[in-house]
Amino acid sequence: MTALYRGGVTIGSRRWLAGLTVAVVVGLVTPSWAAPPAFRADTASVCELNIGGVTGTEPAGAAQDDILRADLYIESDNAVTAPAGWSNTFNGTAALAEANFAGKEFRHYGYWIRRGGSAPSFAWTWTGTLFSCVYITAYSDALASGDPWSFVNSAVRDDDVAKTFPDTSGTTLDADELLTWAGNNFDTPTSGVPPTGFTEREDAISTTLVEAGDLVQVTAGATGNITGASYVGAVNSTASAILAGLRPVSATATPQRSLLGVGR
Repeated sequence: MTALYRGGVTIGSRRWLAGLTVAVVVGLVTPSWAAPPAFRADTASVCELNIGGVTGTEPAGAAQDDILRADLYIESDNAVTAPAGWSNTFNGTAALAEANFAGKEFRHYGYWIRRGGSAPSFAWTWTGTLFSCVYITAYSDALASGDPWSFVNSAVRDDDVAKTFPDTSGTTLDADELLTWAGNNFDTPTSGVPPTGFTEREDAISTTLVEAGDLVQVTAGATGNITGASYVGAVNSTASAILAGLRPVSATATPQRSLLGVGR
């Protein structure tokens, strides 16, 4: 019987090893990939004239853990107080597009909140009287904890030479993110068109246009330029857009290694 050595340590004999049967099975749990976040519902844009605030309404069917996005339009640079729990930062970046072209100034803010067991407040306030609108959207099946956004990109076309919304872009962190987009413009158009490939969710006119839509990006990475959004109206106007990537519920794939049996 010949002894076998490895690194100066006797590990067995040829005869003993020849008779030993070791069964090792490595199993992988099949990955369970979550569906992309989904548009649940929205509410028509609520607009107010010459008062110090605006109050939106909750989309029908909104449920616990839904992500609610609010797009606020105000024709002022006065400081805004958001309702409790709402955040203006998406993955660390504030969502704000400012138009400063003379006579056609406005601010377009983005906010979000993860809905709890009951509806949050939808009342934004400020000092002074001015024109404002707020639009609320609810999304299901998003990341269940922490900040659910991969990026936000706020853009403005600060002139009156066209009837288009500005291009936006970003980089998603995950496969199957939902690109959420909303645009505003200063003057009164008759209708709007969302970016190319996006499903239109809102085309509301109340002195200003609120246009909104979304699109699933299957592969993680750069979105490329989000283009093609426009409106129909009598005059050219300043316009804004806010694009944000909403992350899906995380997928899981846990490798498991198990020793099933050792025998002769």
